[in-house]
Amino acid sequence: MEIFLFIVSSFFIILFFGLLPRQISKHIEKKADDKVRYQNVEKMEDDSIYYREIPFDNLGDAFWLSYCAGLMEDAEDIFYAFLLKWHLENYISVYKDHGVYYAKVKKKIPYIDELETKVFKHIFLLGAYKRPVKISNIRFTNNLTLEKTLRISYHKLQKLGYMLPNNIYAKDSKGAFSVPDNLKPKLEALIGLKKFLEEFTLIHEKSVEAICLYEMYLVYAELFGIADKVEEELSVYMTPELISFYIHHAV
Repeated sequence: MEIFLFIVSSFFIILFFGLLPRQISKHIEKKADDKVRYQNVEKMEDDSIYYREIPFDNLGDAFWLSYCAGLMEDAEDIFYAFLLKWHLENYISVYKDHGVYYAKVKKKIPYIDELETKVFKHIFLLGAYKRPVKISNIRFTNNLTLEKTLRISYHKLQKLGYMLPNNIYAKDSKGAFSVPDNLKPKLEALIGLKKFLEEFTLIHEKSVEAICLYEMYLVYAELFGIADKVEEELSVYMTPELISFYIHHAV
């Protein structure tokens, strides 16, 4: 019995230490790939200034560029950003029941922007609008994958006249992110906006301007995955219900 246990334990030790270097190697490779992919953006971040205006008319138009430039913490934050936008616009209600956050449709959104419409139908089950949705269950699925979502935003930017790379992930031959020249001002604005939101203490310097824009500031903070960094400064302007939604993200 002891010999058997010795053999089994030895096997797992060998397996563990055999796989560990491989996992470490993969992690290092990913970090290296990320460094190559976003080196153009890192240079722009180093040179960026604060940008207070919202760069795009529609949130969906910002998605492709924000994701491909590595400005988002998680691609699924696009869902939470839209939820927060609809909550602010009074299209949905967000509430907590037994420690779980739900979203429920109050009225249908106007079907104007394709990506916003696709996300709305995806979240609320293609028309089952009376049924509350558990927020923690909202994910990309086969019905709406990350690639499909990117492609919708990508084609919308093309229709707006931007010259985009053939690869929807905007990778060049070396795997680095390649931003089109006519989109660089928009990317610089997004980077500047994210920088402003991350260091939001400047809200007190121009409070009137900030208060006029704070709703979309919240939405973009959610898109970038930095909502918790903005909530503290904006909490004096927000309702308790909105604060409750704002911190749901960790649920």
